[in-house]
Amino acid sequence: MATLPSVPWLNYEQIRIKADSFLEKHHPSKTIPIPIEEIVEFKLELDIVPLPGLRNIDVDGFMYSDLSAIAIDQTIVEHVNPSRYRFTLAHEIGHLVLHSQLYRDSNIRNIRSYLEFVRNLPQPFLDKAEWEAYCFAGLVLVPRGPLKSRAKRIAKDVAEIISELPNKAKAEENTNLLRDIVEKEIAKVFKVSQPVISKRVGYDKLDLDKIITEAIHNLGL
Repeated sequence: MATLPSVPWLNYEQIRIKADSFLEKHHPSKTIPIPIEEIVEFKLELDIVPLPGLRNIDVDGFMYSDLSAIAIDQTIVEHVNPSRYRFTLAHEIGHLVLHSQLYRDSNIRNIRSYLEFVRNLPQPFLDKAEWEAYCFAGLVLVPRGPLKSRAKRIAKDVAEIISELPNKAKAEENTNLLRDIVEKEIAKVFKVSQPVISKRVGYDKLDLDKIITEAIHNLGL
């Protein structure tokens, strides 16, 4: 690639607007978990192409330059790790929505041409594009409204469980453990990994410790 295309780099809130617009168009109910595979196949009409061995070269998936299909490592497609499969799809859709011109200007038709495409990008440029796609994926799979409401509901459920424990008086002292439990339960609801939830909570400045503490206090513990 002789010259890089003009890519309109976005901050997190601008990416959120793009993600919200995407959901409004393709899944306006925002019921969770977000049916990302169905959106890819039936709303965007993209093919999902399983390719063996991508993980061996540290690649989960990539978008073809004609924007017609997403290649994903075969073991991921086979749902060995469903949350990784869902996130890989959402991540590549992030590139489609945010960096379509970059991909159209490339010549990605197989793994070899994809690796060449990546090698030709300056590292800061590549890092920025990957960060944006990562943020987009997290925002699509874990929208802000449902994240906050589910966090409160799950914190309440965890507090109720704590209320039945013999050492409940000390439960609130171990906030790191409680936060970890709540994050894991939220991840199950959205069908993503816990690190995705941790990042979303951080970017949204959602105070899980406060939510958990309030849930515990509301039960009079």
